[in-house]
Amino acid sequence: MAFTLSPLPYAADALEPHIDKQTMEIHHGKHHQAYVDNLNKAIAGSENENKSLEDLVANAGKISPAVRNNGGGHWNHTFFWDSLAANAGGKPSGKLADAINSAFGSFEAFQEKFNTAGTTRFGSGWAWLIVKDGKLEISSTPNQDNPLMDVAEVKGTPILGVDVWEHAYYLKYQNKRPDYLKAIWNVINWKKVAERFEKWLQQRGMPCPPGLTWRRHLPQSDMNQAVAFAQLYDAARFGRQDDALPELRKLLRELEQQS
Repeated sequence: MAFTLSPLPYAADALEPHIDKQTMEIHHGKHHQAYVDNLNKAIAGSENENKSLEDLVANAGKISPAVRNNGGGHWNHTFFWDSLAANAGGKPSGKLADAINSAFGSFEAFQEKFNTAGTTRFGSGWAWLIVKDGKLEISSTPNQDNPLMDVAEVKGTPILGVDVWEHAYYLKYQNKRPDYLKAIWNVINWKKVAERFEKWLQQRGMPCPPGLTWRRHLPQSDMNQAVAFAQLYDAARFGRQDDALPELRKLLRELEQQS
């Protein structure tokens, strides 16, 4: 199964003036295309030829550097294009906004920490907003690694990723990566990011430990309690905390009394 490059989900000039048309054309049509072509070469005729991109990325460290770099490059860029949109930006709302405020204190504090992660990533790489152990965290990865990989230093489910390779911004911003990171907030597709977060919430609702119905008890109006519930649920499910299940049952009783 050969991988192919999908078209951009918008015109190459749709993100102007924040990301210029020429950068988008080169970034997508040349750089991303090269990752796709090199990934196909790396898996041709091997046992990995018919595996999904997700499987290749998840096991990249066990396969080969070529699959790690080019499979990661293909996955990361596909994710990146969908994270951007014309006439976007602003602030998230709903559950995602509540989760950001709970994890970082405010949207502005989140932006500052995210920009720092992107700015301080040495050389080339990515900055990420991920869900890890039931809460939002910020991380960064080198080269074309991502938090889904078996080799990631910080593993989690990404819901936002920003490319900080120079090819993503050099024509317009030269060596001013902080200026690029400041500008990119104007084109972040918060609707897509929120969809990814909602998908994570739904997936974490099943399966539950016996006798527990997580989604029925999830307090939609109180994200602090929801995050605490998710953390305890994960700890109980994966045996990371001996007293997690009793604490989870206690929280369930409290929520039932509130309902």
